[in-house]
Amino acid sequence: YWNKEFELGQQLKHPNLLRYMEMEEDAMIMEKGNYISLDQFLYENPSFVTNSSEVERIINEILNALNYLHTQGIYQYDLTPHSILLTRSGKSVRLMGACSFYEPLRFKLWPSSTEYAAPELREENTALNAKTDIYAVGKVIEFIFSFCKTPYRYAAVIKRATKIDPQNRYESIRAMKSVINRRE
Repeated sequence: YWNKEFELGQQLKHPNLLRYMEMEEDAMIMEKGNYISLDQFLYENPSFVTNSSEVERIINEILNALNYLHTQGIYQYDLTPHSILLTRSGKSVRLMGACSFYEPLRFKLWPSSTEYAAPELREENTALNAKTDIYAVGKVIEFIFSFCKTPYRYAAVIKRATKIDPQNRYESIRAMKSVINRRE
């Protein structure tokens, strides 16, 4: 399993994905850098969310990485503010473990993921898909705006992305992104 993830990870080329560098006997070596998790960055820099252009850029980088993964048939299982890395300066996003789930696996939730995991993943035999990632990224965006008042445009996106029924969520990350980037 790990060898397959590593091989696939090395093939992915996107500026917002943490690169897979080497495979050792019992570990994968990922790209090195001066990174901090999104949640820790926001706890240390709560005023960051007042810079709307920077927040939009961060959200778009997350969505761009997810959209790229989806075009490769890859879905992110553990998408949380802790699994999203930023450079210490906050100037670039990297998703961790992007190749962890490259096929329609069925499994139990990890305890760290439950707050961000789509409700259907709590049921047995539910496979990952674009809508499970849409739910998770909606919860991540909700977390980002927990540090300030959520702009109306984002409140509407969060509401639709985190619908209990997957059929009521956006069809794709691209569709979600187009709503976010639409200017009134």
